[in-house]
Amino acid sequence: MPALEWCVWKIDTEFYPTVQDLESEAWWQDAVQTGKPLYIPVIEPPAYRFSDPLAVAKGFASRPYCVALEVGLRGAGGPLQEVVNYAAENGISMGFFAALGDIHPEDGKPMM
Repeated sequence: MPALEWCVWKIDTEFYPTVQDLESEAWWQDAVQTGKPLYIPVIEPPAYRFSDPLAVAKGFASRPYCVALEVGLRGAGGPLQEVVNYAAENGISMGFFAALGDIHPEDGKPMM
């Protein structure tokens, strides 16, 4: 049995800011041909500075390979709160990480 069936990949959205970026990779296409790969996209600061994190979350969550979202929301109301709200409202599993407060994208001050 291929290891692919026993693994859940964590996809760093800083390296793959859209699901299309991931799906264009030859290794991903090979994985799809081999079996049903599963992943958890990791959406964390500073990724929100380079893209729309809600659009990123929606793109990855729309695929059958997505089993959950891992969201780097470090404090209620932080820059990734809208991703958490989207997942909660749509019944998408989530995981969280980090214990530090978010940094406000406009003034760089901590948000606790």
